[in-house]
Amino acid sequence: TASPTSSGERALHLAGIAALGGHGHAAIAFLRASGQTVGISGAPAVPLLEGVSTALFVRAALGVCDDSLRALRRQVNPLMESYVNLAQRDEARRGIMQRPTQFALACFGPSASLDLKGPLSPLLVAVQSLARGQADSARAQLHAIQAGRRLVRPGEISLDYTLTEAWLLATLGDDAAASRHLDLTLTALPTLTPYIVFEPGMAASVGHTMAYRAELATRRGDVGTAALWASRVLTLWAHADPSLAPTIARMKALAAQQHS
Repeated sequence: TASPTSSGERALHLAGIAALGGHGHAAIAFLRASGQTVGISGAPAVPLLEGVSTALFVRAALGVCDDSLRALRRQVNPLMESYVNLAQRDEARRGIMQRPTQFALACFGPSASLDLKGPLSPLLVAVQSLARGQADSARAQLHAIQAGRRLVRPGEISLDYTLTEAWLLATLGDDAAASRHLDLTLTALPTLTPYIVFEPGMAASVGHTMAYRAELATRRGDVGTAALWASRVLTLWAHADPSLAPTIARMKALAAQQHS
């Protein structure tokens, strides 16, 4: 990738590197300094929500699931009512909340997706079907998404989508398919776009995805695979923020099982 040429680009790259190592506070600070919004492209910008939306985005991408994350989510709607006119509110909420919702489905549950109105990614449409109790529809929609990628390598798919698809497969009762889906990417990391190191959401989701893979292996009784991915999380996040301490503790327990 080309070297960053402006202070904003440098800050964005530093945000990605910080997120990759589990340094959420630094990632948030660098992301704010970059001047980049965390909203999806084309959505209305809401500068007065940037503090809350950036913190929510980074913490959700890292897989943090605690009261602070829930509090950040609760702040979004009141701020929207204060700072965004009614005509743009659904679009602005969708822009800010779509990726954090995907990252935090395991924390908030699929019903969180129902707060998003208007055009959504096909993947979130499938999640909404699940939230409405339409598991067969969700399964068919996910199959259609994956069937349309015959010419695309797994590593060319944004890692947050890969993680969400694996979560959806597992929630639909197929832990084996979820594990295989993650393995196609995690065992071929050189195929991932170099952008993954610099885009904060994808960078943060590397450790998040590895941790989820370890937990899937545990659910399937695969102690060796659980220990393998847990140890990789521990290496990647050796100096991570305290907010990741619960994840680190789980990974230490899984890594230790192989030797017990």
